[in-house]
Amino acid sequence: TSLAFGSQAVGTSSAPKSVTLTNNSGTTLTISSIAASGGFTATGSGTAPCGATVAAGATCTFRVTFLPNVAGSFTGAATVSDNAPLSPGVIKLTGTGK
Repeated sequence: TSLAFGSQAVGTSSAPKSVTLTNNSGTTLTISSIAASGGFTATGSGTAPCGATVAAGATCTFRVTFLPNVAGSFTGAATVSDNAPLSPGVIKLTGTGK
C-alpha cells in the first residue's frame, strides 16, 4: 500500500490523507505505535481514531501529513506496530517539496 502526496511548498503542511486500519482477526489488536518517517507525520483522527486497541472486526483511522523542509523528492513510511502476526504494517509515502 502507498500514499502519494504530490508537490507541496517547503515549510507548509499538505492536506492530511486518512488511513483506515481494519482488525480482521477474532481477537483484540493491540497497537504499540503508529509513526511516520521521512518528512511525514501520522496522528489519530476521525470519529474512531486509532488508540491502544482495536476490537475484533472493528476499524480505526489515522491521518498522514507531508511537511517538506527542503525542495526535492521525499520517501518515507507510515508504520503500524501491533500484535498481529505480520506486524509491522508499512505504508510507503512519497511527496515532493517545491
